[in-house]
Amino acid sequence: MITPRRQRILLVEDDRATAAVTKRLLVTAGYQVTVADNGVQALARLRAQEPDMIASDICMPNMDGIEFLLTVRANPNWRQISFIFITGKGSVGDLRAALQGGANDYLIKPFLPKELLRVVAAALQRQSRAVLTAETGEGVDARPDASSKHATPVEPIAQTRVLVKENGAIFSLGVNDIDRVESTGNYLTIFAAGKRHMLRKTLSAFQHESAGQAFHKISRSNVVRIKLIRRIILSPTGRKQIVLQDGTLLTTTLSRATLSALLRA
Repeated sequence: MITPRRQRILLVEDDRATAAVTKRLLVTAGYQVTVADNGVQALARLRAQEPDMIASDICMPNMDGIEFLLTVRANPNWRQISFIFITGKGSVGDLRAALQGGANDYLIKPFLPKELLRVVAAALQRQSRAVLTAETGEGVDARPDASSKHATPVEPIAQTRVLVKENGAIFSLGVNDIDRVESTGNYLTIFAAGKRHMLRKTLSAFQHESAGQAFHKISRSNVVRIKLIRRIILSPTGRKQIVLQDGTLLTTTLSRATLSALLRA
């Protein structure tokens, strides 16, 4: 009987006590973990063996986490590797830099063991989906093999989280949890799980970041997740409206043919 390969995680953490605790939690959960003290050492570990995921601190000597992330994302061979931050730096600027640099998620210290395992499992699941759907074929690891001159570079994993504000607090929200987005100038109202969140971003920027996430722009100010469209209402005057699963009624500027195609998707 063939034993499945344990998923590999590269843990980059300069605090030895934190690294030891985090490694123990991950190993106990069944992961194979390699530890590096900083970004420079982590790059050497990467060249020796590519992990399935990188979990890195931000504040580290020699090369900090943001610089390390940008170096990883700049290498076509490593763009498919899922990357999360585990850090004590939780300011809006730090989190925005992490997400804009290509991080898939982050976890603020101190954290609960179940929070760590949840974030890690979600990041690895996204990485697995990206590998399976890559152009080299379903079920084939699409990351380029350094030994093959015919290897095809792949695009980085799509942005999967956005920073939103609720009651004055800033936190990240998974793009997969968003139902629809409504634009007012340079601000967006994010509708997710029955709640509304504010985000300072243009609608076009959101569409670019969420490409491939099954959203469709139905009017100048509204983007909707396709699977939430229940039916279309055509009035005698030619006005077209979309009814969502929760009963929300939205006016659309899409053609009847495009609307019909969306319902069949």
